[in-house]
Amino acid sequence: MNLLVPLGSLYGAIVEFRNRLYGRGILKSNSLGKRTISVGNLTVGGTGKTPVTGFIAEIVADAGLLPCILTRGYGRNNASRQVIVCNRTEILADVGTAGDEAFELACSLLGRAVIIADADRFAAARLASEVFNPDIFILDDGFQHLRVRRDLDLLLIDATNPFGNEIPLPAGILREKPKAIARADAVIITRTELNDSVQPIEDKIRIYNKYAPVFYSAVSVKGISTIDRNGSRLTPHQLKGKKSVAFCGIGNPESFLALLEQNGLRPEHFIAFEDHHKYPKHSIERIHRAIREYDADVLLTTVKDGVKLSATGFPIPCFQVEIGIEISPADDFRRLVLAS
Repeated sequence: MNLLVPLGSLYGAIVEFRNRLYGRGILKSNSLGKRTISVGNLTVGGTGKTPVTGFIAEIVADAGLLPCILTRGYGRNNASRQVIVCNRTEILADVGTAGDEAFELACSLLGRAVIIADADRFAAARLASEVFNPDIFILDDGFQHLRVRRDLDLLLIDATNPFGNEIPLPAGILREKPKAIARADAVIITRTELNDSVQPIEDKIRIYNKYAPVFYSAVSVKGISTIDRNGSRLTPHQLKGKKSVAFCGIGNPESFLALLEQNGLRPEHFIAFEDHHKYPKHSIERIHRAIREYDADVLLTTVKDGVKLSATGFPIPCFQVEIGIEISPADDFRRLVLAS
């Protein structure tokens, strides 16, 4: 028997009790003052929240509105500090100050969104309202952040590992039990390109939530660029035949490897670091050893990792794989995001 299971049961019971307090109005959810969209999940680890959050911000910006992303900025150097990562026109923080995902979003949304990292979402929203007057707040990783009232609660479920072993932390990967799906206004099944049949997942969603619309998200390789962003963008075809070592520090490293292989890029060696890895000296040395051992021509990594490595001097080119995302049905999702 897993000795952590009793702790998981206790954790799950505490979370359910807290949720009931919010559901009955004993604990209050408060408005940020503008339309608020929450993007979150039931599990720890990567479900694709960052690309979905960026995609939503692009929809808002394309409609002529100003989105403001409120994020905790996980993994940053000082988690208690409030940081304006991007004021829309400029990136004002480095990756250590902002956190890797917040900085990645700032790079991809420059000129289109305000991004603020703060554990206190209300303080961040107040600052944003006073200084930038955004039209829509996007609450990153907000499904369990019930203190904030949301107008649209989006729940992401990873098609490659939707519920883990269905046991709450620390014995499993669940932040909440699957019945929390009932709270979602809409569900997005992510990484559908890596699962031949998502119908069993949708069937389970319907056990707990019969009416929320279900959307399907898939990623593809949008381009490949050097981590210093100074070189030309390549296609996967241009790297075929090159001997590569791939590495990443994301919540679901297997999904990155699967994406590479789907695009004909089959690394000689793959290194999976823990999520939000900071790449200290011994990690860089491990990558260097792999280069020599596998006689690699190129390195391949994610943008989330690339933003932390732009100043690293590798002896061979290091490329970051930029992903694009599609959510379908596209028109229905756009209408849901922009509903007043």
